[in-house]
Amino acid sequence: MKYNKDSLEKELNFIMINRSNINFLENPNLKSQNFFSKEINLPPRELVLILIDIQNKLNVTIPEADIINKKFNTFNNILSILERSFDYEKIR
Repeated sequence: MKYNKDSLEKELNFIMINRSNINFLENPNLKSQNFFSKEINLPPRELVLILIDIQNKLNVTIPEADIINKKFNTFNNILSILERSFDYEKIR
């Protein structure tokens, strides 16, 4: 399936709603908050499940470097990783 920025954001939001009960599209102020911050307070195991959900649902592999370098820690950061992975600009 081909994704654009909007469809990636919606897919990611759907995954996040299922795992965190937070709708980031309705709460844009949380998009840049670290998942482990007091505002979100996501259990670490849920982040692992989010990673698995993203990879399975979107058929994409998140680069290990992004995880190790703590870039898989906010909604906006994950969305940026996905955009880069899909290179969505080429499929507009």
